[in-house]
Amino acid sequence: MRDMRQLAQVVQRLLRKNARVRVLRLLERVHPSDISQMLDYLRQGDVTRLFTEVLSLQRIGEIMEELSEKELQPILKIVTDQRLAEVLQRIDPATAVEVLSLLNPERNENVLAIIKPEKRVVLERIIAYPEGSAGRAASPMLVTLNTGATVQEAIDELRQVGTEDIWDLYVVEPGGQLVGIVPMRRLLVAQPDTEIRELLAEVAVTVESLDPVEEAARVCARYDLMAVPVVDEHHCLVGIITVDDVLDIVEEEATEALYGIAGLETHLRVGSSVKDHLGSRMPWVLLNLMTATLAATVVGSFEATIQEAAFLAAFMPVVAGMGGNMGTQTLTLVTRGLALGEVAEGTVGKILGRQIMVGIVLGLAVGTIMGLGAFLWQDNWLLALAVLMAIIGNFILGALIGTLVPVVLNAIDRDPAVGSGVIVTATTDILGFLQFLGFAGLLLGLL
Repeated sequence: MRDMRQLAQVVQRLLRKNARVRVLRLLERVHPSDISQMLDYLRQGDVTRLFTEVLSLQRIGEIMEELSEKELQPILKIVTDQRLAEVLQRIDPATAVEVLSLLNPERNENVLAIIKPEKRVVLERIIAYPEGSAGRAASPMLVTLNTGATVQEAIDELRQVGTEDIWDLYVVEPGGQLVGIVPMRRLLVAQPDTEIRELLAEVAVTVESLDPVEEAARVCARYDLMAVPVVDEHHCLVGIITVDDVLDIVEEEATEALYGIAGLETHLRVGSSVKDHLGSRMPWVLLNLMTATLAATVVGSFEATIQEAAFLAAFMPVVAGMGGNMGTQTLTLVTRGLALGEVAEGTVGKILGRQIMVGIVLGLAVGTIMGLGAFLWQDNWLLALAVLMAIIGNFILGALIGTLVPVVLNAIDRDPAVGSGVIVTATTDILGFLQFLGFAGLLLGLL
C-alpha cells in the first residue's frame, strides 16, 4: 500500500515547479482508489489544478467513481459544466447518474444538455428509477444478443463493443425481453457457425428494477453470482449489477449499520476535518448528555436510599452495563436480520420471545454470580436478591428494547441502525438504575 501523504508531497512539489507532465505520468501509475485517498492530503489549490489542468477526462472519471458523495462535492464545484459533461460520458452510466444527483436542478439540466443525445437517453432512462432501486444501480453497459445470431457474430460484437468484465452474454427477444444467457466459456469453445440458441442457458435468477438495490446484493451472495440481471415489469433487460457493485453495497450497508448504531454520519473518516467531526458527532454527544442527565435524575431521586446504603453505588454501573450489553447484542442481531431479510412481520413475535428467553437465562446466570458476590461482600441475602432481580429485569429489558427499536424504526421507513444504540443504552441505563435501586430500597426497607 502506498504512503498517501508521501505521494501527496511529491505531487505538491511537482505542481510548484509547474511540472504538470511529470505529475500526469506519476499519477498514471497510481490506482484511482489511491488517488482518491491522496486528495485528503492536498491543499485545495493543488486539487483544483489537478482536476482543471493536469488529469485527463478519463482519469477524472475513474477517480470520481472512487469518491463518496461528500468527497465529490468540492470536486464538482471546481469542474466546469462542459468538462463535467465530457467526464460523465466516459464513465459507467449508473455512476454518472449518481454524480448528476448531487447537482442542483439547474446545473443538472445544463450538464445533461451538453451530453451527447445517445448518452443522454441512457442517463435519463436510469434517472427515471427511484434512488436506491436496482434499476438505478444497474449498469446498461453490457452485450446483448438475439437467438438467431451465430457465435462468430457474437464474437465480432464483443470486439466492436470492447466491454470489460464480461462473464455472460445476455440473449434477448426483439422486444428486449430476457430469454437466457450464454456463458463465455460456451461461446469460446463453440464452432463459429453455431447459433446462439443452441448455447442458451436458463437465467438462474433476476431482480426486479424497482426492488431495493440491497436485494441484488443478497441475490448475488446467496447464489454465488458474478452478476445479476435486472429486469422491468415486462421482463425486459434493464442492465446488470456486478459483484464489484455488490461489494460496494455491502460495504456501504456495513458502514451505515456500524456508524448508525454509534450515531455517526457515513461520510466520516479518521482523516476527516475537525469541522466534519464536530458537525457529525456533536448532536449525538448532546443527546447522550440529555439521556445521561435523565439517568442522573433517576439516581438522584434515590439519594436517601444511597446515603443509607452507600455500597449500592458499587453495583449500579454493573447492572446498567450488563443490560446495555444485552441490548446492544440483540440490537446488532435484529438490525442485521432486517438488512438480510431474515426478520419478517410474522416472525417478530417469535424472535422477541426467543430473545427474552435468552435474556432470562443469561440474567439468571449473571445475576446469580453477582448476587453471590454481593452476599459474600455484605453478608446480606436481601441485597443479593435485589442484584439478582435487577440484572434479570435489565437483561429482559435489553432483549425487549434491542428487538423492538430496530423493528419499529424499520416499520416507519427509518434506518433501523441510525441512533438505535443511543436509544437502547439510554433505556437500559435509566430503567436499570430504577429497577436496582427500587428493588434494593424495598427489600432492604430503605424506602
